[in-house]
Amino acid sequence: MDANTVSDDELYERYKNDDTSAYDELILRYKDGLTAYLNVILGSVPDAEDMMIEAFAYIMEKKPQISSGNFKAYLFQAGRRYAIRLKTRSHRKHEFSLEGLDIEPIAVGSVEREAVTGDVMEILHRCMERIDPAMKEALYLVYIDGLSHMQAARVMKVVPKKINNLITRGKQKLREELKKEGIFDPNL
Repeated sequence: MDANTVSDDELYERYKNDDTSAYDELILRYKDGLTAYLNVILGSVPDAEDMMIEAFAYIMEKKPQISSGNFKAYLFQAGRRYAIRLKTRSHRKHEFSLEGLDIEPIAVGSVEREAVTGDVMEILHRCMERIDPAMKEALYLVYIDGLSHMQAARVMKVVPKKINNLITRGKQKLREELKKEGIFDPNL
């Protein structure tokens, strides 16, 4: 965040004091990232968009007390809660989707990012489908969405040590799956 960017804490405080434009700014900051994260859980962009709206609406209506520096983690935790409820109700299959994301894949590591082709993305997608959903979720939160281990632990409602374990095991499993597909990246 550069020096001219208003912090999440400041925007949220302004919203709680009836400045709706501040909340609009928070929505603009996090709607795409939250939707992409919820798509990891739900495997459906339309459902993820609906749950993103539910999470923002919850915060907008309830105006909960959020500790300093934790707006994003709180928002993602609320979104996750709504997504899991929907998933439980609908019994939908858990899938990971990279389609439509405007981000670099986590498995690229030190490989030239420009060399990533559609075929490699398909392989990455297949490999991510083969690892445990909790590992996939932890990897996504930390490496794609940029949450700290502590924030990811809060979102997933686990202790930080569990996040460390999920990430370590998830990276190992992903590395194994990528090797099966002929992609070797020792820096993953």
